[in-house]
Amino acid sequence: MILNKEIPENLNVIIPVYVYDERVKGIIHALKYQGFKSLGIALGELIASHVKSKIKIEPNTILMPIPLHPIKYRERGYNQSYFIAKGLENTLNLNLKNNVLKRTKNTITQTHLTALERHQNMQEAFKLMDGVDFSQIENVILVDDVFTTGSTLNSAAGVLKSAGVDSVIGVTVTAPL
Repeated sequence: MILNKEIPENLNVIIPVYVYDERVKGIIHALKYQGFKSLGIALGELIASHVKSKIKIEPNTILMPIPLHPIKYRERGYNQSYFIAKGLENTLNLNLKNNVLKRTKNTITQTHLTALERHQNMQEAFKLMDGVDFSQIENVILVDDVFTTGSTLNSAAGVLKSAGVDSVIGVTVTAPL
């Protein structure tokens, strides 16, 4: 898929794989709200070949899912982005780090927000976990389910770059045209 949107400032590359149509929307909804975690792993495995064809994976690259706020995690019981990243990990043979970023702001759902509102919603939404060693982390593939404006990925990438990460690549299952 070719993204006809501007790449957010803190991301080096953004790779959405599928167009956000009714079919993909249903799959994402089942993953997020109906407990079909295995869909996340399958999606990660499916998009891995697309990711490999778009970027050269550098040494010291890790996979990192966008974290959920603890309240949303308790409500849902799992993080859908983690399972997508798990599928990527299985196929790309990269290390998955789920303990680097934490979501500190319980943001409202962004489904009906404008681009500006999404950007404001995500301000200071992420922080680094205590004691994270960045000496071996140069490149991060940040994984999420949907790319709309890039506010979520951009906010998380900004925290990583301020900690010294050289390159942050956003990978999502889908994005609208």
